[in-house]
Amino acid sequence: MIEIRTGLLPDDTETCARLWVRAIEARDGTVDAAPMARRVRSALAGPLIRLAVATAPRAGFALTVPSGSVRDEAFLHFLAVDPGGTGGGVGTALMTDAIDHASAAGFAAYGVARPHGIGDYAMQPYRLALASATPSSV
Repeated sequence: MIEIRTGLLPDDTETCARLWVRAIEARDGTVDAAPMARRVRSALAGPLIRLAVATAPRAGFALTVPSGSVRDEAFLHFLAVDPGGTGGGVGTALMTDAIDHASAAGFAAYGVARPHGIGDYAMQPYRLALASATPSSV
């Protein structure tokens, strides 16, 4: 059974930062850990819509924040699952949680994939139109 809970700040900050670094390293083969961890810490210090933390069967987290440019949209800033296994649906459950807490709609790709600011790969932005422009904190 997949277990997801509301993230606790600052308690979950370092866990999320380490998990993000491990996930990027598993995906890319290498990672500059310090800047990647700082990005997560910085995002968690800002306005949040939802921080969801998966605790079983594998660790993971998803961070949804208000869009900086459009006040009635949510931005799925981070989604990571512990790379120490495959399948299990944790990533899907975290995405569903992000959607459920942001709106009844779904995230959609917008714009074009662009180079990552630190890494050597492209990132596709996703956003979600919200029914209400009043984001709640975690």
